[in-house]
Amino acid sequence: MTTRISYLLLIAALGGLKRDGRAATAAAGDNAAPFRIFCDVLKAAQTPIPTYQPKVDYSNIKTDAEALNMSLHHNAEIGELTAEGVTQASNLKEGGPAAQLVKNGDFKTLQTMAQAAKKLQESTLYGKTTTKPHNTALIVQIVNTIRAIKETADALQTKVNQAKTDSVQQHLFSAIYGGKTADDSIKLAPGAPVNNRGTSCGKGGSDNDKSRAGTSLKHDVMCLCAKGNAGASGQACSSKPELSIDGSGDKDLAEDWKKLKGYCRPSANATELTAATLASAAAGARTAIATSIGSNSRYTHFLGKVNGNGDGGCDATTVDDSNKGACIYYGRGTGGNLHYQIEWATQLTEAATALSKAEKAATAAELLENKLKQLNETVATLAMAAALPPTANTQGSNAPQLKETPTKSAEELCNAKNADAKACNATKGCHYDASKTEGPRCTLQPEVKAQLEKANQETGGADGKIDCKKHDNKKDCEAENEGLAANAPRKCGWIDYVDGTGKLPKPECRSSSFLVNKKFALSVVSAAFVALLF
Repeated sequence: MTTRISYLLLIAALGGLKRDGRAATAAAGDNAAPFRIFCDVLKAAQTPIPTYQPKVDYSNIKTDAEALNMSLHHNAEIGELTAEGVTQASNLKEGGPAAQLVKNGDFKTLQTMAQAAKKLQESTLYGKTTTKPHNTALIVQIVNTIRAIKETADALQTKVNQAKTDSVQQHLFSAIYGGKTADDSIKLAPGAPVNNRGTSCGKGGSDNDKSRAGTSLKHDVMCLCAKGNAGASGQACSSKPELSIDGSGDKDLAEDWKKLKGYCRPSANATELTAATLASAAAGARTAIATSIGSNSRYTHFLGKVNGNGDGGCDATTVDDSNKGACIYYGRGTGGNLHYQIEWATQLTEAATALSKAEKAATAAELLENKLKQLNETVATLAMAAALPPTANTQGSNAPQLKETPTKSAEELCNAKNADAKACNATKGCHYDASKTEGPRCTLQPEVKAQLEKANQETGGADGKIDCKKHDNKKDCEAENEGLAANAPRKCGWIDYVDGTGKLPKPECRSSSFLVNKKFALSVVSAAFVALLF
């Protein structure tokens, strides 16, 4: 509402511009009202553009996930690909696992991934994870979480690219300077075919086919504000700054333009530019210009101080009864061909559109970042649990051990590095506290411990088993999954197919470990159940 009121007041001020018959250039303050239109727009166009920077290293998260995936499935190949002296595919053992892997991929890409996998194995608790009878169900969950990480990281990369604001800056440069760079040079009479200020700034009633009105903010500002001759006032638009260059000829007015541009700069503590602010500035300027009129209300889109009826043009000279002035007229053509061309306003609108798209992409990217962080924490927790040995009472079982065993065993692995602070801190999940006077100094990080305990809660108790078979209907079966996060593994699912050979004697409620133990063909398991499990 404040913005609308300010524009209405501005329009009213424009309607009362001084229009007398005295032959004179614009005096101090004569063009202050129309100058405010441009100054408001310049403030918006010079406001810092927001730049989106991801808070998470999504590329590294994706690389680690892919490295873990390779470690789980191609451990032998990792050894070959990272061996000393292996620089090309021909160095690999002919017919060996690494050579076979390279046949289906790019050597350099696979070697880089193998090196990342080896580094992961050497620096983390879970990097050495391998598939064992006791952790099969966890491995399935890990693989599917890795897939989700890759998809999320790729989607995040797309949104990061879409959130870039390079095109916004280009449109703003075009609006301010009339080109793709911040060029402050400006002449109102640059040479043929624009040989004088009047031709450049427009003339009411003329077709203005050579006019440059509307090509840039710097041009239009100088049409209003530049001195009409050497002795004219340099304060036509504002008492400060005072202009000094004669604007009637072909002189470069860059220094005077930079004074005005600086005067219209936003404050140092201005908030970042938004698409809404920029669009409002462009629309407000168009409205103010469209409703401004020349002498005797003969022309719209006419701004500035004029003498008489203004038909002499906007060359700002001091010829008696010339009907000229320090002004700008946006009309092109006459009669039925009359139209108004304001390219800088179009560029501002396009900048606002581009910024709006970037803002939406940045918002989407932030959501993907949060999702990626959660997935990364999940895969680390699952992998740490899968790397731990089974307890005596569950040796050989496929049931995931996700209550006391993972937390206790992980703590013991950290405690084992108690004598070496560097080795402790280099082990992912461990933290060395030199200030402790009692107990082990190398312990499990609190957040890792919390994640392991959370994983235990989500898988149902000390041995990780849920008695899914106790349910004889789909509703009660799937109720076991209530309260789980959207990306968390499901506890139970309703199935009726086994290994592609036919149905169970009756549909049953089974756990994910049952599915893995029986090595079911996932293609014939209920698609909904597969989605819930993984």
